[in-house]
Amino acid sequence: EDAPPPPAPPIRRPPPPTLPPVPSSPATVPLLGFVDLQVNGVGGISFSALTLTAASCMAACERLLDAGCACILPTVITSPVEVYAHVLPLLADACESERLRGRVLGIHLEGPFISDQPGAVGCHPPAHVLDPANGGIALFDQLMSLSRGHVRLLTIAAEGRGAAELCAHAIAAGGGVFLR
Repeated sequence: EDAPPPPAPPIRRPPPPTLPPVPSSPATVPLLGFVDLQVNGVGGISFSALTLTAASCMAACERLLDAGCACILPTVITSPVEVYAHVLPLLADACESERLRGRVLGIHLEGPFISDQPGAVGCHPPAHVLDPANGGIALFDQLMSLSRGHVRLLTIAAEGRGAAELCAHAIAAGGGVFLR
């Protein structure tokens, strides 16, 4: 008679790595989780809405972080200047809050310097898409000021007139650029 095969040896997993102490700079924090570079909101709360409040902004950020994101970049889509003036200071507050510092790493501006071509513009309001050559640097500086320097990523249409100059300016100001 055939005897049953011997049991397989137990799987020996190495212990989890010991991480070094977390440094104070978010640029050097080791991460064990998902980093969401483009999150427009959660649970009916939009980071691009005039209805955003300090409380709803903090609640949305906390919900995303509790759901498994290690870090986020709240994203504001192409909008009228009034929307930026309302939401960017609230998002800056989240970036600076003691509870969220180092986890809300900054703000992603997905526009207004994107393509206005059908298909490329997506859900962005075409009426508010802007050409970087027509005051793009001045508007970027205004948005950076409203965010108290927390714009970390700017989505821009590479083919736009003045795109290269705006990219260089945004990078010099401490932001990153995503070309689309």
